[in-house]
Amino acid sequence: MKKTNFLSLDEILRGESSPELIRIKSMANENAYWTSIFEKVLENVAYEDSQKLLTSIVRIGVVQGDDTTKSQGELRLLIRLNSPTAAYKLKIYGPHILRYLNRLGLKVSELQPSVSS
Repeated sequence: MKKTNFLSLDEILRGESSPELIRIKSMANENAYWTSIFEKVLENVAYEDSQKLLTSIVRIGVVQGDDTTKSQGELRLLIRLNSPTAAYKLKIYGPHILRYLNRLGLKVSELQPSVSS
C-alpha cells in the first residue's frame, strides 16, 4: 500500500505563488494582526461586552482609498461583525477604542462597523 503524505495549509500556501493565495495569506495576516490589537484594547472594556465583541468579529482590515481630505498616515478600519447588536456595541465603544489605538501610535481615524450576511 502506498503511503500518502499530506501537506498542512501553511505548506500549501508557502509552496504556491498564485496571486489569489498571496492575497488570502496577506488578508489573513492583516486580520490576525488587528484582532490581536483589539484583544488588548478590549481588555479595558467591561468583560462581558469585550468577550461578546471579540467573538462577533469576523474580519478586520484597513479600508483602502484615495480620500485626499484625510491627513496622510491615518487609517480607517473596516470591522466585519456577525450581528447588528455587535455593530451597535462597537459604535458605543468606538471612541474609547479609537483613543486607545491612537495611544498605541496606530493613527486610526475611523472605525467602520459592518454586519456580515
